[in-house]
Amino acid sequence: MSRTNKIIKNAKVGTFFFILVSVIGFYSRKIFLERLGDEFIGLLSTLQSFLSFLNLVELGVGSAMGFAMYKSLFDKNHERLNELFTLIGYLYNKIGKIVFIAGFVLSLFFPLIFSKTPINILVIYYVFYIYLFSSLIYYFFNYHLMVMQADQKGYIPTSYQQSLHIIKILLQIGVLHLTSSFSIFISIELLSTIVLNILLHRRIKKEYPWLNFSSKGDKTLITKNKELITKIKQVFVHRISGFILKSTDNIVIFSFVSLQSVTYVNNYYLIIGSSTSLLTNFFTGTKAAVGSVISENNSKKINNTFWELTSLNHFVGGILVMSLYYGVNPVISLWLGEQYIMEDTIVLLLLANVMISKMRVSVEQYIHAYGMFQDIWAPITEGVLNLVISIILASHFGISGVLLGTFVSVSLIVLIWKPYFLYKNGFKKPLLSYWIGFFKLLLSFTLAAILANYLISNFILISEDSWIILLISLIQVGAILLIVYSAIMYLFNPGFRTLALRIINIFKNIIKS
Repeated sequence: MSRTNKIIKNAKVGTFFFILVSVIGFYSRKIFLERLGDEFIGLLSTLQSFLSFLNLVELGVGSAMGFAMYKSLFDKNHERLNELFTLIGYLYNKIGKIVFIAGFVLSLFFPLIFSKTPINILVIYYVFYIYLFSSLIYYFFNYHLMVMQADQKGYIPTSYQQSLHIIKILLQIGVLHLTSSFSIFISIELLSTIVLNILLHRRIKKEYPWLNFSSKGDKTLITKNKELITKIKQVFVHRISGFILKSTDNIVIFSFVSLQSVTYVNNYYLIIGSSTSLLTNFFTGTKAAVGSVISENNSKKINNTFWELTSLNHFVGGILVMSLYYGVNPVISLWLGEQYIMEDTIVLLLLANVMISKMRVSVEQYIHAYGMFQDIWAPITEGVLNLVISIILASHFGISGVLLGTFVSVSLIVLIWKPYFLYKNGFKKPLLSYWIGFFKLLLSFTLAAILANYLISNFILISEDSWIILLISLIQVGAILLIVYSAIMYLFNPGFRTLALRIINIFKNIIKS
């Protein structure tokens, strides 16, 4: 199966589950809020953020190992791959033990951390340890899963993960209707994780019969793979930044605003996350494709692929952000009620951060595929700036200050440093060509936003009278955005034009066959 076909298959599977998970996710969120309350849902989000902090000890092994596997998969070097997984198993066994000990120590401070929370402390402990044990299962039993991602077969774990996620949500809804038992509700989380890992373990054995699951590593593997261990340490610093950007917002909002506000923000994140999950599944497939292209060491092909993926990231991110701009508040109002709608400044900052996150994808994919993790000052600066600015502004502007801190810190590193780092050390080309291409993409987005806003404001009425009427309105909005933005992108951006023509030819061949 070719790279493009694998990417398309990842996208098809992602799209299918995106629709199912989105529908069930919106329905379940409303039920969970009604049956469990704003503060309990906020507690779940906050504890998951704490768990993300604990998982920092993972040291970025997955990212660094993905880089190491691309070449071996391309060469079908099974001996080297088995050696890598023996090393991963050895490292993850140690990491899992550290995560458990760190989790236990953190939990000792829960009476202090949650002293002002009305929820019973025993409930908090029970939820936390369920989440902790669910996380540990991956470290001890199913780390082999990363071979599928590196091999562009992300659609396989996606189908398993999303199917079990849907079953889990349905079971939890049933439990709340029948018993209202929070303990059974949370226990289903651990049960679904166990079942998922058993099924995935069997599938990995079937897909990769040459993979050795029984080999036990020791310290000699670390000595033998010093360069790889160095990269893992570098990735660790990048992981710290990623945690601060993604996980501390909930903690800062909880500390400076309220636990209830965490729930309000996460209602928006649920809509945004449901929308971006499709893109995440799609671009997970492109990450492995990038690694495979770089393994061929063809500079022209590398450059062409980069601009195709960069233009695609901007296009899909732009469609997503503009669609959310018109649709997110009406959906919140009709779904949960007007009392859950947040002020316009917060919504705009949320969307600005989404757009930045999409703009950074292709640059970082190439940086990771080259194995260039040595710029450890960049994530440190990004993370520290985000945390400091967010804390300072949170005390004055609340949620808006937290989101603004994220936007400022990410923009400085993503828009200025990362492209320079890639072009100097990876592509070894002048940076001017990047800025020319980037400003073409930025101009395309700006023109599309202005033209689409004029058409939508004058010809589309976005009504909140019913789900059907709102859906029709948003379909019309989406159609305008798609037509306007794709036409502008096609005219001004060669990378998008090349990719569009390739996709059209693929569909033509499918129709003919």
